[in-house]
Amino acid sequence: MSVLMREIVSTIQFKPQDRKCLVCGSDNLTMLQRIAADSSAQCFVNIVECNDCIFAWQYPLGRTEEESVQHFNTSYEDAGKTRTDYFNPDRKRKIAELEFEFLSKLPAKGNQLLDLGAGAGLFAEVAAEKGYEVTAVDPAIQKDRILNIPTIEAIEGTIRDISDTEKFDIVTLWDVIEHIPDPLELLSDASSHLKKDGWLILETGNYKSKDRLLCGNRHWMYALDHRWYFAPESIVYLLKETGFSEFIFSEKALRPGWSGTVKYAGPSRFHLLKSIVRDPLHLANHFYNHSRLIKAKDWSMPGIGIFAVAARMPNQD
Repeated sequence: MSVLMREIVSTIQFKPQDRKCLVCGSDNLTMLQRIAADSSAQCFVNIVECNDCIFAWQYPLGRTEEESVQHFNTSYEDAGKTRTDYFNPDRKRKIAELEFEFLSKLPAKGNQLLDLGAGAGLFAEVAAEKGYEVTAVDPAIQKDRILNIPTIEAIEGTIRDISDTEKFDIVTLWDVIEHIPDPLELLSDASSHLKKDGWLILETGNYKSKDRLLCGNRHWMYALDHRWYFAPESIVYLLKETGFSEFIFSEKALRPGWSGTVKYAGPSRFHLLKSIVRDPLHLANHFYNHSRLIKAKDWSMPGIGIFAVAARMPNQD
């Protein structure tokens, strides 16, 4: 890693115990408890939310890194049979195809691809079928699925297990950055493995989405394995800190069956009335949630619950 990159990394410290927002520096924080979506037993995710920029993070943590690896190992083995449908191989394959569709529209050169957080290897499999030579990396990677595909190298580990000299045309981070102890360090490490004019692509849940607000205390994003809760603005901020300056966002959620718009017109009075009729004892909560939804219409991409962005470094010629 270059000296310049080390200086960039040191500008933000991802310390969840801090009493100021890790992105904007505000001390206007709210402590929340939300129901964990990734636990068979009912438990809570402890969330710290910045009231100014709406960045959020988990603290104290509900799982250690080792417990998270075990959780994902078990979930991939279960393959969506008794746990969340997210790990169903057929559904994951459809998601991977939509992700590759977004990738294929970029003005990318070359066919060397690094897939970080490759999971079951389904995106690596799709990319290999489309002509890419893929290095797939994940602590819980399912090697058996991709052992016989000659254009895929599977590494059970992290980005630290890749040689510093290896460079790629594309680096992908599909639903990874929210799990990592230090997101900025990850972005910096990932960028160091890009060739000139290479693209970094990442996808994550949109904390500044109207769907999350509408779901109240229960939402898929509230997970014990989610350390950080990003929005398009906070991701672009981190990417700029890492040296990126060109960004292309997907105009849709890369999920099968999704139909919607990036924009959000705001809540209707009818929705407020329905909430009051359904639960008339909590009027203050209903009006508070309604006011938050009104503010949400001014967010950058509130109509999309999961967003993907591709980023490229400026040309250094």
